Amino acid sequence: MAREYARLRLDMWITGDIRKLSPRAQHLYFVLLTSPDLSYCGVADWRPGRIAAIARGWTADQVRGAADELAQGRYVVTDEETEEVLVRSFVRNDGLMKESRVAVSMVKAFGSVASTTLRGVIVYELRRLHAEQPDLKGWRTTSGEPGQALALLELEPIDPAALRVGLVDGLAHPLGVGLAQTPPGVSGSVTGSPSPAPTPAPSPSTDVEGARAPRAHRLPDDFSIDDELRRWAVERGFNDAQVDEMTGSFVRHWQSKSGRDAAKLDWRKAWQNWVARENPRSVRVPATASTGTRPAWEL
Repeated sequence: MAREYARLRLDMWITGDIRKLSPRAQHLYFVLLTSPDLSYCGVADWRPGRIAAIARGWTADQVRGAADELAQGRYVVTDEETEEVLVRSFVRNDGLMKESRVAVSMVKAFGSVASTTLRGVIVYELRRLHAEQPDLKGWRTTSGEPGQALALLELEPIDPAALRVGLVDGLAHPLGVGLAQTPPGVSGSVTGSPSPAPTPAPSPSTDVEGARAPRAHRLPDDFSIDDELRRWAVERGFNDAQVDEMTGSFVRHWQSKSGRDAAKLDWRKAWQNWVARENPRSVRVPATASTGTRPAWEL
């Protein structure tokens, strides 16, 4: 069930801090909220170039700048590796949990989120909602049994206030989502004052012992997957032809991409994230792919 409309709370202009945002940040926030691609758990693709293309004169760098401001205010959380962005308060404010059927759609959308960080933040927000409104219909099935959404509350949460914004893994990410998770037993309110600034990180070019730290780089021209990665994909339901097709799409996408988004620290992990977002039933393979010949992208 695809979203056909967007729910906007008008009291944001009264009780929220949205008035403190610049026009560019407000604009991006509403673009994300009304995106047809935004899922039922508030996650959409994070591709600044594609977002910029929806408005005349908008550039990818301008989108990144607006997103940086939203990230500082914790309006959004992103994962650069999986290219996903989360509208943080979406699951609490969109009324998803008022109906059991819509809650099921939210759970299905959650299963499609590749980012561990974004999944943890969603769980955190769902826990907040359950604490505030435990009697919402979405927590149970139409027959009154515990619903699938309740099972999500047992997963590991990530307090967005514990995420670092800025320099991450030696890269200056515009949305700068760190991978720090909420320590066990620690809770926090995302509506409180911002977390203290973290201790400055070591120079991205060297580690604490002076050794060269890994740097992001473009996809190598000779990129290929090994047996370990192939087995990893097969265990998730893909056949060999589908693995070749997805790898070909992955290579073509990243070899044609330009800008700083085209650099990654770990291309094996990037490939796994790419595959994790696919479904074995939706990956179509050209008829020639079953002949045993090498895929065209390897020739």
